Amino acid sequence: MEALLAPFADAAVPSGSRFVDVPPDVAARVLDAVDPALADGRPNGDQPSMRWLVDVARELDGRLAGSLSWGDLRFDAVQVQGRPAWSALLERLACDWPSEATTGAVAELWSGWDAVRPYWAGHAGEALAAARSDGGVLGLWWD
Repeated sequence: MEALLAPFADAAVPSGSRFVDVPPDVAARVLDAVDPALADGRPNGDQPSMRWLVDVARELDGRLAGSLSWGDLRFDAVQVQGRPAWSALLERLACDWPSEATTGAVAELWSGWDAVRPYWAGHAGEALAAARSDGGVLGLWWD
């Protein structure tokens, strides 16, 4: 797992335990190496399963973020670009995980993949109304 995720280590986190911009195919290979109960379970009781995050990222040409600390893996964020993908992600979330669509997921809007920080953060259900344009990146994450 560590070797697969090493190229995606977040430079802003000195320990190297956080990873960003992970392509869904890499994330799927990582999940194949863990206990299915972990991959298909709900890590904190709130977020969708890691497998769901990977699947939706694959379908919408998105990316994933998460952490690996002391052997404990957690994908806890998915990002997609452009309003059609944002809408599809939010629709899937509302359909598959209704409680997360309004209160569970934290949403962030970024001007693009290379943005240093989001220009907006709030609940997932508010994201489309807060968007400055139809471009940029929508990220959803769970604590």
